[in-house]
Amino acid sequence: MAEDFRDTHSTSSSVEARRAEIVKEALRQSESCLWTSTTLFTWLRQVRFQRQIFVAAPVIFGALAGFSVLKDAAPAWLIALLALVASLFPALADALKIATSVDETSRLAAEYKALQDRFRRLARITSLGDVDKAEADLADLMDRMDVARSTSITPPQKYFDAAREQIEGGPTTSPLTSQPEMLRQPVTGAEASTPCAPGSGQTARFRQNQVGRQAGQRPSCDRLSGETDVTADDDWLDVDIRALSLSDGEKAGLQIYRNYTKKFEGHALSEFRKDLNKDTLQVDDLTRLLGLIEKEDARSLPVIVCAYADDQLKAMFKKTLPDGIPGGKDTMFGAYGPLSDFAKRIRLAYAFDSLSRDLLTDLDRVRAVRNDISHTWDISALGDVSSRGRLTELPPIEKLLPQRPDLAGLLPQHLSALVSFRIRLAWIVARLVYEVWAYDRAKKRRLDPQMALYGMPSESKWLEEVASLSMAATTRILKSEQVRA
Repeated sequence: MAEDFRDTHSTSSSVEARRAEIVKEALRQSESCLWTSTTLFTWLRQVRFQRQIFVAAPVIFGALAGFSVLKDAAPAWLIALLALVASLFPALADALKIATSVDETSRLAAEYKALQDRFRRLARITSLGDVDKAEADLADLMDRMDVARSTSITPPQKYFDAAREQIEGGPTTSPLTSQPEMLRQPVTGAEASTPCAPGSGQTARFRQNQVGRQAGQRPSCDRLSGETDVTADDDWLDVDIRALSLSDGEKAGLQIYRNYTKKFEGHALSEFRKDLNKDTLQVDDLTRLLGLIEKEDARSLPVIVCAYADDQLKAMFKKTLPDGIPGGKDTMFGAYGPLSDFAKRIRLAYAFDSLSRDLLTDLDRVRAVRNDISHTWDISALGDVSSRGRLTELPPIEKLLPQRPDLAGLLPQHLSALVSFRIRLAWIVARLVYEVWAYDRAKKRRLDPQMALYGMPSESKWLEEVASLSMAATTRILKSEQVRA
């Protein structure tokens, strides 16, 4: 056992030694790329200016040589000289490869800047994970570096001097010098494993965090806005993120991304509900339909509800179908159109996520029983329609009614199948009206319709309105049953 422990300890030490060398080399190459890219970007400004001169000069000298007033006032040799100079500039630009130099310098500067960031990420994040993967990534980056170095472009010495001024904080500052201090002063040990990776302007706070951690204090990180405390035991991370096999820095990045995503989504949902509440939901027809559901014969209810739902789906498709359909939108609803009948409208709405799929499934269940009724001439053979066929599969919303104290005196020990059927239909059609006019609006905002429509019921006036109508109809249905009993 002791030998196993020693072997394990030796292996662990070897891995950590490799990790340290990888970090050291990655930081060295990152600093090298910083100097090279800054030099190239500085030189690039001058090269671009030279190209502009070579483009503008022949135009100017050519115009002067052909200017009629100047021909009359200036000696002939001056005009000839201007024409000669104008013709020389394009030839010189081609011989010096000015255009090629600008493009190549620009490409190399961008490549070295990208390599700088990749090497730094390797040292700060990737190296904290699997050492073999980090070593492979370092080899890949070195191959890219070799390709970049194979280009024989050498900036003049003065641009190296200018780059040194920028990087070492001379009289001029440049956005090219991102995090030079961190590159020149590598962080090792406990600092390398902290979830608070220092960005530009955070190095001083980062050092303070390490001192504070040794003293038992809670470290803090500058985040995207304000300052967020981060505990050393990661209790600020969500459980699923904490369980991932990632480095502390990667976990912190995931958590920050999730927090901000949730915040933005919450704001978008709130704005959607505010805009929805500004409009008026037309519920006059729904109110009339609920009255029919309360009173009509059970055998008529599937026919009535399906006719109403069919009109609602037709209105929804007319509202959401794009303009410019060959033959016009009406052809979609014609005898041979894809939206010609109720069944097809349900299927297409289901296929294209136009409404909640469980709602469309409920409508299809009612439609199936409606077809049975419409194709049966012997009404007595239908029996109890409310418990017929697929109608028994409708969601039993009546089981939630005991949770409402205001209905305590109206609920019998057992609801009849007919009363349950009426209550279920009342809630289905109310929900249908709500979704027909709100579901597509949520999708156009790139929101989850379920969250937008049902996530915060108290914020949706439309949902409160249709729920209030359904509850009123439910109360009347229960009272009618109580009177008959």
